[in-house]
Amino acid sequence: MTDCIRPWLVRLEQSIRRDIIQIGDGKRTLFTEFLVDGLLRGDLASRYQAFNTGRQGGWLSADDIRLIENMNPLPNGEGKVYWAPQQVQNALALLKPPAPAPAPVPAVQPAGDQQLQPATSPGSNGTG
Repeated sequence: MTDCIRPWLVRLEQSIRRDIIQIGDGKRTLFTEFLVDGLLRGDLASRYQAFNTGRQGGWLSADDIRLIENMNPLPNGEGKVYWAPQQVQNALALLKPPAPAPAPVPAVQPAGDQQLQPATSPGSNGTG
């Protein structure tokens, strides 16, 4: 069906862009697009099941799904997150090298023959 209709729709889109939509300052703010995907879509339940499979499998983000459904992306980049199944996350954690252990802090040794004396509180003469 789309093999028959699509070439005609492309020509019509091009004509509308060329003859009807005015290009003011050289920036296109409007466009023409015929969405024929609706002709190929299954019922709502089938589409949502397919989207759920893609989302849970980690190969579709929320914004990908919204793009397919001709919706705007979620604000603040919230829809760009791809989920990964828990088993994949666990496997990826095993592949990461362990964090390096902190370097040991060397003990401070007194210089020469000096010995460290216990600290006394201010005002005391150390003769308790």
